[in-house]
Amino acid sequence: DRVGAPSDHVRSELELLRNLEHPHFSRLVESFEDFNSVYLIAELVEGTELVSFLEDRHRAGRAIPELWVARVGWQTLDALRFCHELRPHSIVHGDLR
Repeated sequence: DRVGAPSDHVRSELELLRNLEHPHFSRLVESFEDFNSVYLIAELVEGTELVSFLEDRHRAGRAIPELWVARVGWQTLDALRFCHELRPHSIVHGDLR
């Protein structure tokens, strides 16, 4: 390996991401590296980012429908469950906000 090249751990995580298929994840399309960094290219997901949507609704003083919140919460929890139940290696996300 080159000096500064990604470790075997990073390579195994990239392989895991390449094979990850779930309707609530953007797919990893490609990855490449240079001496300092690993670059990930994911499929384009069109639309508004969730945080922007929530901030816009808040600024406008508009309530967010309870059914919509429940649906988004369910989708998030379903994606987490999927990650935790993967075999042979489960995924635990370390930065949920």
